[in-house]
Parts: sequence; C-alpha cells; structure tokens
Amino acid sequence: SHRREGSTWCPSFDRSPSIPASFGSYLAISYWFFVSALFSNAAIGAFALCYKLYLFQIGLREDFIGLVNGVSTASLALFALSLRKSLQQCGAWWCLTFGTASSIVSSTLLALMTDPGAILVRALSQGLATTFLIVPLMPFVIDHAPQEHRSTVAAVALSLASISSTIGNLVAGWSPTWFGVALGLSVPGVLSFGLGLLSSILVCGVALVPLAPSEHLVDAYPPRVQLLPD
Repeated sequence: SHRREGSTWCPSFDRSPSIPASFGSYLAISYWFFVSALFSNAAIGAFALCYKLYLFQIGLREDFIGLVNGVSTASLALFALSLRKSLQQCGAWWCLTFGTASSIVSSTLLALMTDPGAILVRALSQGLATTFLIVPLMPFVIDHAPQEHRSTVAAVALSLASISSTIGNLVAGWSPTWFGVALGLSVPGVLSFGLGLLSSILVCGVALVPLAPSEHLVDAYPPRVQLLPD
C-alpha cells in the first residue's frame, strides 16, 4: 500500500521540493487554501453569533447559552493541544478539509436540536470541528511560506481571518431581518434565526469547493509517498 511512514489513517500533502521558494510562487500555491479559510472563518463567525440568538429564541436562558459557548470554547482548546499529530501526519490541507466537513455536519445537528443535554454534547463536537478549521492556518504558513516572507504572510493570514470572521458576525446580525422581510417572517423569531443558521452552514459548504481535488492541488501539493510492505 502507498502510505507515508507513521501514518495509516489519512492522506498527507507536503510541500514539493520542486516548488520555488519565492513569495509569488507561494501566493499561487496557497490561493485555494486561503480562499477556503476566508469562507470557513466567515461561517464560524456567522454561526457563533446567530446560534446564541437562536438559543434565546427557543426559550433557553442566558446562563445556559453561556455554558454552551464555554463548552465549545473549552473543547476547542483541549483538542488544539492534541492536533499536532494530525498536522504532522496529514498536513494542514487535509485537516482543514476534515474540519470544514465536520463543521457542516455538527452545525446542522446543532441547528436541529432543542434538548439542552443534547446541545451540550454536540457543542463538544463543534469545538473539535472548529479546531480543525482554525489551528491549521499557522502551520500551513510555517511549512510552506518562504522564510524571508513568513512573518508578513502570517500577519496577512491572521488579518484576513479576523476580517472574514467580522464580516460573518455582521451578516449574521442582519440575516434574520433580511429573511423576515423577504419571506414575511416574524423578527425576532425562531424561523428567521433558523434560516440565518442555515445560510452560515451553506457558506461553510462553499469553503469545501476550493479544497476539492483539482489540478491545483495535485500540482502544488504532491504527496510524498513511501512504499511500505503490506
């Protein structure tokens, strides 16, 4: 079988030795990665805000909403500490793809749940998915950016992530009103906020498109495979 040594459960994508270490080449290589990260960060920001408002609309108290947010944030911190092995074995591209897909599933389940206990349990998995979305950004920069441009790229990457998350928050704050006006729904209301959640999940789905297998991915990130005996 074709597996990288030490990894038996996921494909890995590494920087090709033939890729020239220039800033222009890096921008061309990283384009699809950062496009996906922009959409996923916007989706995270939109869902986080809209979900808190949605929980309030379905009758849950502020203290429980804070508990849900705390559980999700704490699980993100815990899972981030254990993500090193996945990044080493699979690479940032695979981790971001897995996190985006997991976030879509987890967010959809959260949006459908109304039982407080089930919401808390699902908030744990939401923290895991968010970990795979946020943490790979800097390892990607460190692994692939030319050393002389690494600090600049890192600063730009963090700025773009913050801007996209802010845009997500702004859109999430207005989207229930937009849906209410367009569809004649009550605002505030459960259905209008539910549609706001759905729109953020769809944005996260768009983030998967740049990560899909393509000529860009194959050319820029050829796997370093090692033939191991079965």
